Amino acid sequence: MHVFYRLSIVFCWLFLLLSGSFHVTYAAVSASLVAASDSAIDTLRKRNCAITVKSSGGAAVSGVSISVKQIRHDFGFGAAIPYSILTDTNMQKVFLDHYEWAVFEDDLKWPSTDTSASGPDYAKPDSLFAFCQRNDIQVRGHNLFWNQKAEWLPAWVCSLKTSTEFMTAVNNRITNALGHYKGKISQWDVGNEVIHGNQLETRSKMDTIWNYIFSKCRATDSTLKLTINDYNIIEYYSDVDSFIRKIKSITNPTKGTKGPVDIIGLEGHFGSIMTQSNYKAKLDTLAKLNVTMWLTEVDFSVHKDIRLDKFEELIRTAFANRMVKGLMMWTFYGGHLWRDTLTSYIADSGTYEINDLGKRYDSLMQKWTTIDSGTTNDSGKYSFRGFMGKYVVSTKIDGKLQLDTVYLDTGKSVKSISIVNRVTGIGGNLVIGHSASVRNVRVNGTLISIAAAAELKAPLNVAVYTMTGRLIKLHQLGSTVKDVAIKLPSGHYIYKIESGKKTIGEVRGVVLGM
Repeated sequence: MHVFYRLSIVFCWLFLLLSGSFHVTYAAVSASLVAASDSAIDTLRKRNCAITVKSSGGAAVSGVSISVKQIRHDFGFGAAIPYSILTDTNMQKVFLDHYEWAVFEDDLKWPSTDTSASGPDYAKPDSLFAFCQRNDIQVRGHNLFWNQKAEWLPAWVCSLKTSTEFMTAVNNRITNALGHYKGKISQWDVGNEVIHGNQLETRSKMDTIWNYIFSKCRATDSTLKLTINDYNIIEYYSDVDSFIRKIKSITNPTKGTKGPVDIIGLEGHFGSIMTQSNYKAKLDTLAKLNVTMWLTEVDFSVHKDIRLDKFEELIRTAFANRMVKGLMMWTFYGGHLWRDTLTSYIADSGTYEINDLGKRYDSLMQKWTTIDSGTTNDSGKYSFRGFMGKYVVSTKIDGKLQLDTVYLDTGKSVKSISIVNRVTGIGGNLVIGHSASVRNVRVNGTLISIAAAAELKAPLNVAVYTMTGRLIKLHQLGSTVKDVAIKLPSGHYIYKIESGKKTIGEVRGVVLGM
């Protein structure tokens, strides 16, 4: 009887669940989580700043109208981008309006760049990188070596007969990829899904292959941040203990020296289970290693009724953790999903409309972005407390508006910044070399004189960028052209003189309306 009763309950529950009549309700983001994360975020992610405005002679200037607008964050808010974004302007807009970091989905992976033993082809990732560079988007390198399956290695590498041949290919991959993007990409996923496979260990016949690879990468580019990246670490079904053992096994144990692993990459493919207490505990455990962490490939398939709150819980938890420095979404557009069940996109398929998840993300980013204004005091000083990152500072003296870009970097003490009035208003002369011929650009009728070296053989271009680095206008300055007219909406811009792909210099200015 008891067995029959229990079975009846089970079958009734399954029937209701499958018929859609059964609905589970979830509590919204708790007030205690919001309060605790807000407090931690204020401590970890914000800093006091004091800006002093000085005249060209060095005297402090009081009574100056000043405003600060944050245009980039110190924390890495980003997403993965496919190669198809280069021809999809709607996808570009969604991405550029919401993210500051990019990771290429496939185009930097070994099988993508090295399709044959004759050498790498970086044409596709170079195109993606150029898109990111002109839009002031920083890039994560993904990935150097993928350990899980043979299919994640180039086919020709899998056909190599000896471990010696394999190690030659490994060394060439490190030298070529890191050399090609040196100074361009600041962090690489050196080992991807290391604990979920043994392709490199088997083919190299080296149990310590990852020690070798990380050390080789460090020697190749000492400035690069080296990452070990894996899944099922902070997710519900977790290998966090195995991951920690692997990290410790390839971290230089010698005191006073820099270990090979700079960043712990946590993929964050959560599926349908996102339990805040569960992944927070794992993040707290990993934080004890005192190694920077990034959430590198976040996506989920939780029900749309709860995805807003589940996402907010996750991003708040990450932003409030002292060792987490970035969070990358692995999908942001509903028309480009690697799994049909995913609900972690901020723009809907086909329409590209920002959905409820995107609006929740926007509200959080608005909360975590500093915009402030005021007037300098008798000492020429203006103070504010803001989120760390890049700012445009606007000052107005004698009716002339001046722009400066400053960085509020990590620190606990007050950041002191001095801004000197350049008196040049909207523009000023941009001197290139010693011998120059003047080119004039009129922006909405206002003249900006730009000096361009006469001896340069390549055609000169004047390029206009937004303050975040997005190219919006490009005009060629031919040998006989003395005046170029440009019409722009009111706003702040960067004017650059370019020779081919080389930037000669720049002028920053303001356009006051068409």
